[in-house]
Amino acid sequence: MAELPRVTGLSPNQGPPGTRITIRGQNLGINIHDLIGLTICGCNCLSWAEWKSPMKILCRTGPGVGKGDIIVTTRSGGEGTCTVTFRGYMEKIGPTEESAIWIDEPDLIEGKDKLHMQKPRDALGYDHVLEIPSTEDELEELYPDGTGELTSENFIAAWYLLEYHRNTSFGDLKEGLTHLRHEVAKRKRGPIAFVKRNINTFIECHDTLHAVHQMLLQSESQSEGGSITDRLERIVEGTNNSVVSTVRHRLWQTHSHWMCLP
Repeated sequence: MAELPRVTGLSPNQGPPGTRITIRGQNLGINIHDLIGLTICGCNCLSWAEWKSPMKILCRTGPGVGKGDIIVTTRSGGEGTCTVTFRGYMEKIGPTEESAIWIDEPDLIEGKDKLHMQKPRDALGYDHVLEIPSTEDELEELYPDGTGELTSENFIAAWYLLEYHRNTSFGDLKEGLTHLRHEVAKRKRGPIAFVKRNINTFIECHDTLHAVHQMLLQSESQSEGGSITDRLERIVEGTNNSVVSTVRHRLWQTHSHWMCLP
């Protein structure tokens, strides 16, 4: 039996679902057929894997959130180990950002001068923001003409860090800076990045439409009254004729009453 697969390198090491990553290590399969399993943060990502060599695999991440292992399984070596982790996170959508999914309006709150999210979106990518409201007066004294609001033209980075990340470690701040640079680069890539970022949503939509199409074909094959689309069209036409008749009758009644007035 061959040696166990071992993942020793990962790039990038964080991102939202659908992030394309490069996995490096040893004994990652002797060929594409030898690769039988790949999980990232506990999610099965084998269908997205592209085997390149025994030392390299390309893949897209699944919906896993938080830090997790990258486990490669091969026929020849079995389930492997890893020395690195991937941090998955769900992106929070702002009111002016593109989104491939439906955002409920109750999640948005109308402010005095702008629309903002119910919870602030952390610029460094952390789900839990360390907000310390008691320092607001001190911050106003330090920066009388500034604010920590990301969308404001008077935004001051120092204010933001003191308000939301006073207790964040230096190492986590460095990771946050990497995340911020990644976000800026991603925005510059435009529509292609948007599609890649939401690839899971597009795949789900495709699968749903395919399932609906199969149901329609099955319904048509079992129906004696023609295709479901033809029947639906007849129903719509019948409803339309009924509405038109009702409107005409109401107009005629109104006209009759008007003619009877002195």
